[in-house]
Amino acid sequence: MSIQSVGPSATSESLAKHHNLAGYSRGNVNLFFKLLNRATERNSELTDSIIRDSGGKITMPMETIYLENYLSGYNFEYIPFNNVSCGIPQKEGLYRINKQTIRIFYNTNNCNIKRQRYSKVHELWHVCQLFDLEFREAIDYLMEKTNFPPELIVELIEKSANKATAIYLMPNDYFIRKYNETQNIRELSDYFQVSIPSIMYRMKECGLIPSY
Repeated sequence: MSIQSVGPSATSESLAKHHNLAGYSRGNVNLFFKLLNRATERNSELTDSIIRDSGGKITMPMETIYLENYLSGYNFEYIPFNNVSCGIPQKEGLYRINKQTIRIFYNTNNCNIKRQRYSKVHELWHVCQLFDLEFREAIDYLMEKTNFPPELIVELIEKSANKATAIYLMPNDYFIRKYNETQNIRELSDYFQVSIPSIMYRMKECGLIPSY
């Protein structure tokens, strides 16, 4: 089963406000959701492929190892930082690639293990975006050939990584199966080791509860 995509009502005023897109033209909002939905579908397919390549023998909570295997040929370093002492209070993570080493920096200030895992996976998905030719070409097209607002490009990149991270930490089939076993949100949070808001997000994405 694939996750739900934003449908024809994506350009409605309420939905635009929900995604912080109020004030942008209908054409830009339409294009934003079209590209976001396409990226989400691709990332969902990639997660399914990663699971298949592991023989389907994955364990919960999902750790970074499966994405590391996908990004084979690189060494990985995970470096904690305190975003307050570093003077970057709004950063939860960032990545750097130096030759054959991918360094993932993740915030530890007031961030529990669940949030730190999320930050690591989120940054790894940004690396995957770099290697996704279709995604890169779409971003290059927006930057070079259109008047698409730069801040919406940043938002598209971040939302795509957010959705990919949620899918990876709570893979579609595994999430739905576990949901059918227990509809207790706290049990789901403990099983997947993600926050309760993340569980609610995936329930909406998988069509298990109304989106809005």
